[in-house]
Amino acid sequence: MTKSIYLLALMPLLVGTTIAAETAPLPIAVDPDQNGEITRNEFLNLRKGRAFAGDSNGDGLLSPSEFAPMIPSRVPRRMHGRAFSQFDMSADGYVDEAEMMAAPAQAFDQADKNKDNVISGSEIESFRTQLENTGLLEAQ
Repeated sequence: MTKSIYLLALMPLLVGTTIAAETAPLPIAVDPDQNGEITRNEFLNLRKGRAFAGDSNGDGLLSPSEFAPMIPSRVPRRMHGRAFSQFDMSADGYVDEAEMMAAPAQAFDQADKNKDNVISGSEIESFRTQLENTGLLEAQ
């Protein structure tokens, strides 16, 4: 009797593992170790890499115009200054690497439903959609 209760308790876990295994693998840019999970640090590095690819003068700082491509197209133009200021914590008119890594990771936080700083299993597909919507990942 206790064996059957134990097996019933494990079923959701086993089914969840099967579903996660059937999910398409994430690109290396999003999941560098290809373990099917995205850590907060992996996400921040993705965001940093994407942002600093726009550093046209190579000074290691993003001006508002260099930062603009990071802002999703669905964000109205009048909101761009506010988006920039969320990252420009020193209010010096530029975003540096430390500010990029320290800025809030709202997309990550929304996808990390269980708040374990790892996006995995059922959280992956919703996060993939968020990354596509923000332009950090090409639509599949």
